[in-house]
Amino acid sequence: MIYQANPVHQFNKFSGASSGLGEAGALYLAPQIASRLGVSAGEAVKISNASGQIAAIVKLDPSFSGAYLPYFDDKLGGEIFFKTSRFASVKIDKISNAPGGSDER
Repeated sequence: MIYQANPVHQFNKFSGASSGLGEAGALYLAPQIASRLGVSAGEAVKISNASGQIAAIVKLDPSFSGAYLPYFDDKLGGEIFFKTSRFASVKIDKISNAPGGSDER
């Protein structure tokens, strides 16, 4: 389950376009969830459900106990998961650098 929200310092797509902040969207995870999924900060993951799939980099957020996907970065494409709700049930798979794809979690 992920939540659609922006980090505190990003308000919307206009702040996301600010070159002064220089930030790209990511999947923000509580450290406990990242550990359970076997992923670390900076690693790539595939996020998917029946609505589609995207790839994102993991960022850890110890101030939050869940997982959230921001909408300030148009290039991330996470809005496909949130057509009717700010919550979405998704599968998160670590993307392996090895030939053959991802490590299923």
